[in-house]
Amino acid sequence: VWDVENQVEDFHLEGHTSSVYSLVLTNNGETLFSGSSDYSIKGWDMIGQRILFTLEGHTNAVNSLCLNFEESLLYSCSGDNHIKVWDI
Repeated sequence: VWDVENQVEDFHLEGHTSSVYSLVLTNNGETLFSGSSDYSIKGWDMIGQRILFTLEGHTNAVNSLCLNFEESLLYSCSGDNHIKVWDI
């Protein structure tokens, strides 16, 4: 995570084993979701700077993520030709 004002790295998040292709942040800025070519989705606690959970189920890279308006469902699409809906 980059501090734009001071032009320095604030912190970084490690956990995926391959490239990250997609990110979506909750409106309150507390949770970040990342989709990766390691076929997984990770939920990140941006306050504590740690992984909250890992979602597995795709059999190819996760290319895109989005949240519904209420931020209760996470949608993912993948190179496995599937769209998944996750109750978060």
